Order: sequence, then C-alpha cells, then structure tokens
Amino acid sequence: MNPKITKEHLLLFIYNELKASEVKELKHELKYNTDLRLQYNELVNTVKDLDLLWESPNPTTLKIIDEKAHDGFSEMV
Repeated sequence: MNPKITKEHLLLFIYNELKASEVKELKHELKYNTDLRLQYNELVNTVKDLDLLWESPNPTTLKIIDEKAHDGFSEMV
C-alpha cells in the first residue's frame, strides 16, 4: 500500500469528500494495489453495514422524556 494513502483517505473517498487532486492517484492505486483494494472493499462493506443499523429509542426512554417534558411545562405555567 502506498504509505501516503491512509484509511482516512479511503473513507473520504467513499464519502466523496477526498480532494479532487487526490482522487486520480487513489483510483490508480486501487486499480493496481491489491492490498489497498481489499482494505477499500472492507471499508465499503463496513460503511454499508453501519448505514443499515438504525435503532429506535426504547419506548420506556421516550415515555420518561415525555413525562419530564410535561412536568417541566407544568411547572412553568
């Protein structure tokens, strides 16, 4: 792997936030560097997995927040 290319560069590339001047070099490295391409693919899969994770707050937590908000509003009136 090109030591100038880090996981941070790969993540920026995945999220389309890598500087335009660095994109060409990164694409070239991905084409010819198997280790870097494997690392990139692993990060892409991780990002996809994270995007699928969505947890809703526990209903009890929402109830407590609602009650506290209501209590605070009652005190103001």
